[in-house]
Amino acid sequence: MVSERLVHHRRNARLRRKNRAAQAKAHPDGMKLIRTHEIRLKWTGEKVIVFAEAEGERVEAFGPDVPAALEALAERIRIEGVKLRAPAWAQQYRDGETLKAVCPECGYITTMSDFASVIAYICEGCGAGVDVEPFVDS
Repeated sequence: MVSERLVHHRRNARLRRKNRAAQAKAHPDGMKLIRTHEIRLKWTGEKVIVFAEAEGERVEAFGPDVPAALEALAERIRIEGVKLRAPAWAQQYRDGETLKAVCPECGYITTMSDFASVIAYICEGCGAGVDVEPFVDS
């Protein structure tokens, strides 16, 4: 049986993701904001396609080789007014025997009692997918 708290959390996380997507499309600078971890490359057999995408937003360009495709992408980003944002990674730390991490998006502290370390998690505060810096035990 799924707990009522879990259902409520999932519904709120979906609403937060929708809200973030709407805010990204209506960026105050008038720019399209794409929050992504990577710029991807694809060889079609004739040209290199380079693109960044997230939450339904995408910017792409192509060229005969990787440097030309990347230069074309940079130019397209300037012309279209796209803003790429690389998300910050969370730092994990121990509070006694409990592992915790602070979300870089909203500041919410997530407690992960049953883990020695984590590589990523979904923030309970804002619903963002958060990558985590490797744990360094001091």
